[in-house]
Amino acid sequence: MSAAATETLPTRVTGPLLSLVSGYIDSITFLALFGFFAGQVTGSYVVAGAE
Repeated sequence: MSAAATETLPTRVTGPLLSLVSGYIDSITFLALFGFFAGQVTGSYVVAGAE
């Protein structure tokens, strides 16, 4: 395995990126569920995406 394949994003990029993705998913689910805020959905998507 090459060294480039094992590199990770710096923490200063990871935090804002996760915030952006979770905000986007929250807003889409809010609109899709006609005003019902399902904040728990974001956590489920993050866990599913990590696996």
